[in-house]
Amino acid sequence: MNPNENLVVCTDASRTFGSGRSAVVAVQGTTAQVSPGARIAIAGPSGSGKSTLLHLMAGLELPTRGQVTWPSFSSDAAERAGDIGVVFQSPSLVPALDVAENTALPMVLAGVSEQECRDRVAEALELAG
Repeated sequence: MNPNENLVVCTDASRTFGSGRSAVVAVQGTTAQVSPGARIAIAGPSGSGKSTLLHLMAGLELPTRGQVTWPSFSSDAAERAGDIGVVFQSPSLVPALDVAENTALPMVLAGVSEQECRDRVAEALELAG
């Protein structure tokens, strides 16, 4: 990551769900830049597109118009996925997995070795108490 480049850049980014008369425009024409170390707040009433904008910025959803780029990271989405983390507002644990397995899941999906997963999970759970 280059500390002089923006982490994420939204250029006229829009996200629409559905089509025709039932289409819902969740985010419309958003232009923003987030620099390393920046603290940002996204505020608005329920249903105003805050979560959708964050999903666009994290690469979890693609804009239907405009673009979202990550200048400091790989242009390859699979490689970039290991660099960007998201903490969801609702619980997102897998009930069938224990604490260690839920903690390891993102690393397992990213192809991290079993031993490294074990080491990193132990360290994370130790830090969390």
